[in-house]
Amino acid sequence: MLDALRWFLVAEAIGLAAFPLAYAAFPFLSDRGWGVTKPLGLLVTGFAIWGLSYLGILDNAAWAWWLAAAVMFAAGLPFLLKRRRELRRFFLTRWKAILVAELLFILFFAAFAV
Repeated sequence: MLDALRWFLVAEAIGLAAFPLAYAAFPFLSDRGWGVTKPLGLLVTGFAIWGLSYLGILDNAAWAWWLAAAVMFAAGLPFLLKRRRELRRFFLTRWKAILVAELLFILFFAAFAV
């Protein structure tokens, strides 16, 4: 049970780190890519870790995954700070779509964990 909760929190953290990338990449979606932040974040961090471990620069270890997620978050932080008013307006107007996406993720995650 604790492992499932840990994986859930990791997926949420990586999804939040990938949100600036999704927001910029999917302007045509009503949720600006919120629904794909978790798979997108896992893909970006996974590809980065795979490439760096293949080149022998990093090991495929938990600390390397956290480092890749932190770099992705740090890269998106200026975007978040620059557009904070726009993002605030986005969250105030699209909170229902975000809530539905999160509830669907929790539902499917729980079904997969069971």
